Amino acid sequence: MAEDEPPGQMGGCRRGGQVATMEISSTRFGLSMFVRLRRVLELVWQSGPLACVGLLLLTLVGGVLPAVQLYVGKLIIDTVVAASARPDGEIFTSRALGLVGLELGLLVLSAAVQTAGSILQEVFGEKLTFQINERILHKADALELAYFEDSKFYDALQRAQREAGYRPLGLLIQSLSITQSVVSMGALVVLLARLGAFVLPVLVLASVPLLVTTVRFVRMGYLLVRARTPEARQMSYIKTLMGTDQAAKEIKLFNLGPYFIESFRNLFTKVHRETVDLALRKGAARVGSSVFNAVCYAGLYGYLIWMALRRLLTIGDLTLYAGAVLQLNNQLQSLSESGARVYQNALFIDDLFRFLDLEPRRAVAAAPRPVPERIEQGIRFENVSFRYPGSEREVLSGVSFEIRPGETVALVGENGSGKTTLVKLLTRLYEPTGGRILLEGRDLAEYEPEQLRKLVGVVFQDFVRFHATARDNIGYGRVDALTDFERIEAAAGRGGADALITGLARGYDTMLGKWFREGQELSGGQWQKIALARAYMRDAPVLVLDEPTAALDARAEHEVFSKFRELRQGKMALLISHRFSTVLTADRIVVLEGGRVGEQGTHRELAARNGRYAELFTLQAEGYRE
Repeated sequence: MAEDEPPGQMGGCRRGGQVATMEISSTRFGLSMFVRLRRVLELVWQSGPLACVGLLLLTLVGGVLPAVQLYVGKLIIDTVVAASARPDGEIFTSRALGLVGLELGLLVLSAAVQTAGSILQEVFGEKLTFQINERILHKADALELAYFEDSKFYDALQRAQREAGYRPLGLLIQSLSITQSVVSMGALVVLLARLGAFVLPVLVLASVPLLVTTVRFVRMGYLLVRARTPEARQMSYIKTLMGTDQAAKEIKLFNLGPYFIESFRNLFTKVHRETVDLALRKGAARVGSSVFNAVCYAGLYGYLIWMALRRLLTIGDLTLYAGAVLQLNNQLQSLSESGARVYQNALFIDDLFRFLDLEPRRAVAAAPRPVPERIEQGIRFENVSFRYPGSEREVLSGVSFEIRPGETVALVGENGSGKTTLVKLLTRLYEPTGGRILLEGRDLAEYEPEQLRKLVGVVFQDFVRFHATARDNIGYGRVDALTDFERIEAAAGRGGADALITGLARGYDTMLGKWFREGQELSGGQWQKIALARAYMRDAPVLVLDEPTAALDARAEHEVFSKFRELRQGKMALLISHRFSTVLTADRIVVLEGGRVGEQGTHRELAARNGRYAELFTLQAEGYRE
């Protein structure tokens, strides 16, 4: 963890001392149903136009087939009855057998349509899920660091990732199901036209309580799931802690396992109690609506029996209409269920779109300047101030100093004095809330951030330990040169990692970390050498080393800085360290106190001044003498 911790507020920065807060609303549903469906259809269409057309055609065919099958069934029964009542029944028998063959063909076609639809949904669904997750990754990559230092962002990210897997596909499938139900109902209504216009209204009325009940509890379920996202993330965090090697040592050493398991159980008990309560209420409401639906259906069925007894319907008619009424009732219930699921998926899909709609808040020049190929003037901090979003406390206030070409400047100060924050500002991970940072006399905001960062090689205090090969761990420092093995080897040599890597089981192809097969774990100091090599891989004109030797022993530290003195020739370097033995190698030292520049100069000048630097230096020297 870096030394300067931001408060947990969602936000981003802009110039002029103001903070533009980036809120993720937890109360609005924002998008209309039409807009949601349109955006989902855009996602779906972009993932596979042919698959969309295929699903639609299968849906239409599947919607018509039930009514056709019912009608053919009626014809079969009427033909059989007629054959049994006439002496020339063989003619009717032959016709009946032909109709049975047709019915068999329709059944085979129906099964084929259902199977094809299932296969297409499965294959297409996987591709759709991949493309949506890819969009989420692109969005996360585009957002600045401010988002990643706020708990609300992680709630939003988890909701988006949770819904990406099946909500868009679910919304598509349910929309197709509604389409199929409407087509089927239209065909069934045509068949039932002889019974009168009252049949459809009665069945619609029978389905209204189910629809209202389902929609009501869908919304309540959505609000419940949304409200307990923090608890779900805490449970996920506990599972991650208990299942990875980073925390395993301390969990076992301090016997934290039972505590975390109990915490996991308590979180589950809380959310499960709410789930049970909602399920019981939903079940009671559905029983009531189902009873009402059954009464209405029974009334219509009794009406059909009455008409048959009065010889107003043939046996085939009775079979047709009874089946049609049953199917129409089922289709209306299915329509209600599908409509409620569409509403549910649309509510949850809002979480995905809210995340995808997040916009970076960093200042971007309308026409960015090209970064300089050669730095001749250097970097200057002019009255730079910064406060984290949502906080009133300034981490930095009026900081001014410069780094000249070929010069190494060391930042010294107690934890929380703003040293790491200055690095984040220099690399445009944050923007100053006051003042400006100049490169070659131009504000950093005038340059395109990604191009600007190519000028800087950084080793952060909390560098990443990638669970990847040693080759990739170093090559990530210049990803466009990931296949340049000579450059990777040279960077490893500069960072002091060459001997370490050649001693590994598979050399540069050794998987580092224990997460994947045949992985090999390194010590903290060994990982730090890999991180140094990654920074040197960039071969940038500006080097930033944030506690670069914190995990190294004295000999390894000496080797690193011996090489550093050679490699910094012609480069600018910003060095952050609590070890004054490393600070002594700097051309100039800037002392930060409470976010301000307390003093600056060479080691000899600051020691003679007998100020804050001299005090810290003396305290550390006394510790070594003891």
